[in-house]
Amino acid sequence: MGGGLGATSLYTNGDLVKIFLTLFFLSFLNAFPQELNIDSSQDSSLDTLSNYVLFEYINSLSANDYNKYLDSIKNNTSDDFFSLRMAYTKTKDYSPYSIEDRERHSRIENFIESENYESALVVIDSILNHNFIDIMSHIYSNYIYDKINKNNESIFHKRIYNGLLESILWSGDGKTNNTAFIVVNTKEEYIFLNWSGLKFKEQNLIFADDYAFDLMKTNEENTNDEYNIYFNITLATNALEKSFKH
Repeated sequence: MGGGLGATSLYTNGDLVKIFLTLFFLSFLNAFPQELNIDSSQDSSLDTLSNYVLFEYINSLSANDYNKYLDSIKNNTSDDFFSLRMAYTKTKDYSPYSIEDRERHSRIENFIESENYESALVVIDSILNHNFIDIMSHIYSNYIYDKINKNNESIFHKRIYNGLLESILWSGDGKTNNTAFIVVNTKEEYIFLNWSGLKFKEQNLIFADDYAFDLMKTNEENTNDEYNIYFNITLATNALEKSFKH
């Protein structure tokens, strides 16, 4: 149930990893969601805001909100990627441990390696049609459209994957379980660590205050400094538990 379930060949295949890591860059912008209705009496700085408070907002979202935020982001009238990701967890398509999407990612990587970009885009569309917040699909798309000289499409997908990643960064500081980064699936953890210049070493699943967390032990790529990073995976574990009951 922990982070290991989210690891795919992307994180171990040498050449392909290098291709996609070139797309990541450390540009942590102050792109905070503009539509979060957090109680104004709360000190909302990341140093003091518990992500438990954010769950009050997450619990208020619905599947209809996902469609609303999706339209606004596609039309570039909103950058509230946090609400988009959280509202997606309310939809019938939310499947955080999807084996099918993992297999699709593998097919996409094979198509990219063979430069069969048209087939890769067909598979990517099959993912984004039911899961627009899939970060890797936007990274693949950015890379492919750049290769085939479709600049507008490449820029669009770059904006999306950066926005999705920045919304994880916004949700906490990762230093404690109380301020863990909120993710909707374990794949996001590994992508986020790569994006942050951190190398994964070890994962531990822990529980506290009725929430589930992955504690990731990491090394900074350049200095080799060690960091413990907490991710709140409660949304994913709750969905998994719910699937067992049906």
